[in-house]
Amino acid sequence: MKKIYLEFFRGVATLFIIGWHMAFLAPTGHPTHLTAYWGTDALIIFFMLSGLVINLSESRRPKTFKEFIGNRFGRIYPQFAVAILLGFLALFITRSAFPSVKDTIGNFLMVSTMSDYMGYVATSIKSNLPVWSLSFEMAFYVLFAFTIGRYQQKKIFVWLLLSLAAIPFFFIHTHRDALTHIIAIFAFSATWLIGYYVYQ
Repeated sequence: MKKIYLEFFRGVATLFIIGWHMAFLAPTGHPTHLTAYWGTDALIIFFMLSGLVINLSESRRPKTFKEFIGNRFGRIYPQFAVAILLGFLALFITRSAFPSVKDTIGNFLMVSTMSDYMGYVATSIKSNLPVWSLSFEMAFYVLFAFTIGRYQQKKIFVWLLLSLAAIPFFFIHTHRDALTHIIAIFAFSATWLIGYYVYQ
């Protein structure tokens, strides 16, 4: 059974994140810029709630590696793919430039990040910038799936230590490459794991 209050907080955080991204496209002084101030905070809340909800769900009904990955992929990827296609439709309607083949493939493979301060492997399409956060979210699920089984809590603790160690490297390693993307995933996963441990 879903916890309505958790879904409410996730919904509110999502609205602020949407407003944050809308602010990038809005002219100076537009009301959407008010939400931009809380965009980063909302993303942190969203990631924390995601970790909390996964622990809540798995504690009540544990799944195998295959079941967990299948469940997450089935819930997220179809909607994600539709969002990408709608983003391409928006580019077509507005006669905007289409991304390169590399970036197109990267978006569909969920390894895209925003070009302004990320853009490690592929850049998110301009008409749907928020998809980068789902790329990270799916990465967190994959990492969590590898902890399923014996010694899960020990594996998650090791993951937490690696994520904390990755944070300074995220700021030191300024290259835009696949390694930086991996470092960023581990660094950002610290927030997701805080949510996991809050429920724990």
